[in-house]
Amino acid sequence: MWNRRRPRVIGLVSERMACEILGKAQIRINEVSCELVCQALRTFAEVSALWKPKFGIYCDDLIAIAESDGKKLLFLTEVKATTLQQGLSRSSEAKIFYQLARTCDALSKRMPFESSLRLGGAITMVIIHSQKTITLNVLDETATLGFFPDQWMYGSQKT
Repeated sequence: MWNRRRPRVIGLVSERMACEILGKAQIRINEVSCELVCQALRTFAEVSALWKPKFGIYCDDLIAIAESDGKKLLFLTEVKATTLQQGLSRSSEAKIFYQLARTCDALSKRMPFESSLRLGGAITMVIIHSQKTITLNVLDETATLGFFPDQWMYGSQKT
């Protein structure tokens, strides 16, 4: 990654780091401790059949799954990283929440109500490689409510 500082390479390395961290994490849901299982959002079968956006800016990184009482809770995970010493720009940090809210909105509209699968919240991870720091936030489902049209983030784009 340090030899080839391209956004795609930095992103891939960062996502692998996030998978490693989240793959060993536990979350408490209703006083029950659950292990998280992390994988790419697009490879999670229950979601990939429901969600295929044709346009717009969405979370496309990872999904962490917690299983409790036969039900699966999905935590959308957005990872942003940089090798710059000063860290991420404010617009990049804002894009994390923008992408998560749009993706949660899109998924919640397509998920069957009787399903044992539901959105549990979102996880944000910011990795600043040059500082060797990782900031991880776990947000419940109320933090992901909302919908932001693409014009809010990018004024000239159409949705």
